Amino acid sequence: NPRKREYISIKDKDVLVGHLSRVAAAARRMHERADKQLLEGKFKDVQEFALYNRAIRQKQERLAVLVKNQLTRVLERDVFLTALYNKAEFTRRAQKELASKEGCSALLVDIDFFKRINDTLGHSVGDLALKFFSIQMMRCAKSLGGYAGRLGGEEFGVIIPGDPRKARIFVRRLNRQLKSTFRREATTRSMLGGDLFTFSSGIARSSEAETFERLFQLADERLFQ
Repeated sequence: NPRKREYISIKDKDVLVGHLSRVAAAARRMHERADKQLLEGKFKDVQEFALYNRAIRQKQERLAVLVKNQLTRVLERDVFLTALYNKAEFTRRAQKELASKEGCSALLVDIDFFKRINDTLGHSVGDLALKFFSIQMMRCAKSLGGYAGRLGGEEFGVIIPGDPRKARIFVRRLNRQLKSTFRREATTRSMLGGDLFTFSSGIARSSEAETFERLFQLADERLFQ
C-alpha cells in the first residue's frame, strides 16, 4: 500500500544493495496491479488512478533515499558496536580537516587496561564499555564542533577544529561526562563491577605536522607518555 508508513534500519551492506532492487520490483508490481484495477473499474476515474500511481512513485523514491542513506551510514561507520566513524571514513575526514585553514587538534584516546575488562568480566561487558565510552565521547566531540572515530579495538581518534584549547576542554569534559553518566546508569555500573575504567589521551595540533600520519604519530607518542 503506497500510503502506509515506511522506514528502514538495516545494518548489512549486501542486504541494503539488494533492497534497492526489491523496492523497484515492488513498485512495478503495484503499478501492474493498479493497471488491472483500472480495467476492472475499481478506480472512480482516471484522475484517481493517476494520483494512486503518483503515490507509488513517491513511495519508491522515499524508500530509495532511506536505503541509500542507510547504506552511506553502513559504509562510513562502525555500525555494529559504537556508531562512530570507522577508520577509513575518519581518516578521510581528518585528512580534509588537516588541509583546512582553520586548523584542528587531533587526539588519540585509549581505554586503559581494556584487556582486563574482557578477561575478568567477559567480552559482552567489554562491548558495553566500548559503547558507553563511545556515546560520551561522541557527545563531547560534537559539543565542540568535532567528531570521533573508532580506529581499532579500544583506540579512538577525535578531531576538534579551531582553537587548540578546545582539545583540552574536550578531555576534561569527557572525564566529567563519563563520571556523571556512570553514577546515573545503575545497570552499566553494575555490569562493570562498580568501577569506572580510566582513559589516556594524546593531543597534537595540525600546525605541528604536514601529514595525517605524522599528526597522529605525535598524538600517539603523547598518549604513550
